[in-house]
Amino acid sequence: MSAPGGSWDASLSAAYEHAQRATKAELARDYSSAFELYVRSGQLFLHLLSTHPVPAHDGTRDRLKQMANKVTARAEKIKSAHNVRRVERDVLSTDQQASILAASSKINARHFPAWSEHSSTVQAQPELSPVQIGKKAQYKRAGQVAGADAGWGRRLRGHEIVQDIVTDCSFVAALEAAAEHDFLFGTSLATSSLHPQDAFGLPSPSSTGRYRVKLHINGIARCIEIDDHLPYYPREGGERIMGASCRKGHSVWPALLEKAYLTLMGGYDFGGSNASIDAHALTAWVPEHLFLRHAGFQREKSWSRFHAAWTQGRCFATVGTPSKTQGGLVPSHNYAILDVRVSASQRYVTLMNPWRHAAHNHPSIAIDTKPEDDVVEAMQRLKVEDGATFTVTWDDLCTHFDSLFLNWDPSLFASTLSVHSSWRAPTPQGGGKVDQADPRFRLVMSPTPDAGGEGEEVWMLLTRHITSTHDRPNAEPAHEAEYIAVHVFEDDTSRGEPSSQPLGQARQVGAYVDGTHCLVRFKPAPSRNGDVAERSFTVVASRRTSRAVETRYTLSIYSHHAVSMSQVRTHLAFRESLSGAWTSRTAGGNATLPTFMSNPQYTLTIPGADEVQLSLTLECSDRRVPVQLLLAYPGTARGGRVTSLTQGDVVLSSGMYHHGLALCNTSNPGRKGLRPGIYTLIASTFEAATTADFTLNIESTHPVQLKPIPQEGAGMFHRRITASWTQSNAKGSRGNEGYGNNPSWRLVVPPPGMTALVARIKANPTQDSVRPYVNLALYDDKEVANSGAYTDLPCGAALDTLLKPGSYTLVASTYKPDVHAAFHIDLYTAVRCDVTPL
Repeated sequence: MSAPGGSWDASLSAAYEHAQRATKAELARDYSSAFELYVRSGQLFLHLLSTHPVPAHDGTRDRLKQMANKVTARAEKIKSAHNVRRVERDVLSTDQQASILAASSKINARHFPAWSEHSSTVQAQPELSPVQIGKKAQYKRAGQVAGADAGWGRRLRGHEIVQDIVTDCSFVAALEAAAEHDFLFGTSLATSSLHPQDAFGLPSPSSTGRYRVKLHINGIARCIEIDDHLPYYPREGGERIMGASCRKGHSVWPALLEKAYLTLMGGYDFGGSNASIDAHALTAWVPEHLFLRHAGFQREKSWSRFHAAWTQGRCFATVGTPSKTQGGLVPSHNYAILDVRVSASQRYVTLMNPWRHAAHNHPSIAIDTKPEDDVVEAMQRLKVEDGATFTVTWDDLCTHFDSLFLNWDPSLFASTLSVHSSWRAPTPQGGGKVDQADPRFRLVMSPTPDAGGEGEEVWMLLTRHITSTHDRPNAEPAHEAEYIAVHVFEDDTSRGEPSSQPLGQARQVGAYVDGTHCLVRFKPAPSRNGDVAERSFTVVASRRTSRAVETRYTLSIYSHHAVSMSQVRTHLAFRESLSGAWTSRTAGGNATLPTFMSNPQYTLTIPGADEVQLSLTLECSDRRVPVQLLLAYPGTARGGRVTSLTQGDVVLSSGMYHHGLALCNTSNPGRKGLRPGIYTLIASTFEAATTADFTLNIESTHPVQLKPIPQEGAGMFHRRITASWTQSNAKGSRGNEGYGNNPSWRLVVPPPGMTALVARIKANPTQDSVRPYVNLALYDDKEVANSGAYTDLPCGAALDTLLKPGSYTLVASTYKPDVHAAFHIDLYTAVRCDVTPL
């Protein structure tokens, strides 16, 4: 947020300067420039009005309002009277970034400012839960409770912290895991957010009874100020904190942290969420959610990565159970991980149930220890009298739990960068999908030899800002969920050369999640020449929702190399949208499949003599479907349907398949525009027979034409012939004896006029056989047409000709004789023709 003083005064001067320049541009009849300057000036005046605490009596606020209204009115008048270019938000400007963070400071109708050393307003007491009220809990100061020992000045082990009554297992499990990490590795993850602190960095009692808690939420560290009143309830032998506390004694700092977090989350009636998200709010360590039951989960690879990081103190972790469990595990519950180790080639994980009384929930998958076990020392070290901790094997954990929640040390990365922006409310034309007016970003990574290899991972964390507890995962839904994803497209910086990305490779970057945090890890493709060179990526933060609201977000980059971020100007002068679909007939899959040619295809015509900058975006209605866009040289001079592709055919590519969104453009650094001509655009899913609707958006610097290409044989009579080459009829090509004994058919074309014929043959090899080279030829007294050279392409071979009335012979052959395989021929004719086998 902009601070009062010099920076605010500089912004005020800039706002007036923009207004003056706008007036001059309007007088010079440069209406587009005037419109943009008036808009920028209005944005600055509104930002200054919302971020500077100007005293109401000095008249400054009134002048700011007047100027904001004045310049906005001029902009609207110019827009209505003249054809002006659109003004994109400069989302990376200081003012826009500060505005996003300021707007996201309101959560559950309370204001939580950015963290600073200055005091803020003490929040009202968070509402007690119905269970607490039923137990007659009341807010009391720890000093008012008889026999209470506040427990200041000492750390707590993870197994010493417990959850009591409040349904916030995700937060307490995160706190337990962080506290155990502090003990094992000397960090202060569990305690560093609570202030004041003593000389050793531990929480200390406040003389005023007021505490400030630093929590990372909605893009930045924020201040939650609370007092020392905690919910206590009567029980036999005295009173006890009804919330997070110490198993033995009355340490209050866990309860103070819990109170601050639940103040943020709307009260003690909190349903819990994802422990890595709660841990991120507490520690700012990067959250990662591994779905243990997902088909793509790699058990062995994940163990190696997790165990190595754990032993180095680079991460801490929790786990979550599914809604239905067996063997004594609590359903929909979070457990803290307190130890990870290997013994005698077996992998062990020690867990803790946060509940204060967990003896009756000791799961059956817990291993029994014997005196000679190597793990007994670790287990005894963490043993709790009521059995809250237990040890399981890694395999059992992966089998019986649903999720592994990891939090990673951000200092693993040499460079970090965050930008704050928003998704605008979807327009009716957008059908409730991603609004294409939203900004895209260009990430530039500058590798340095001493910062690690080129293959080092880049991490991107997308965080959707919340405004209420209903925006959280696992909360009672008040509306349809929002799905978010990060799509990363590596830019092709070669000058006009095709992309080096494989045409048929699926990539899981860009998967949608319905939570508030989405982490993407990817390795840039190797450089073509092996040099350490600057790399450029187009990054899209994507949302899928039908909610007509604006939603703010933060995108954070973690890299081993220097990184920078800029806004991609996506709005070109001309724009067109088309709706399409992959149906049971047109869902052809990727370029390695024989059905690829059936995918929706479009002729793109670029007229004139000048090069054109182009941006192509495909949005799939189903966020789970991996999609791709390819722009290729046409299959024929007429810009016809492409039946097969080689790498050299591709002019533009969206790269590897991405979930729900494909993007390619010519505006990447170092690229030229497209030359005038005719091209073919192909939209595909990775798997064949994947049906879904999609929207295709095209933007260009000059007018272009985009028309659907009909399917092969569209509007013609169709007949499919199924046959095979066997020992008796596999006679090979025309140079072989017995060519005429190949599978053949009599084709009779009726009068009166010429008839168009299209015939395509495809071999159907078995899984263990090789696809043969095939050919089709048509004869009367001599050869009339053929499919060209023998080919083993997945799309097969085709002939396309015009026939006069008469009788013809169609011959299907392989290049070599005695090649046995099944095949089929799709025959399309303009009129109905008789076809009989010979």
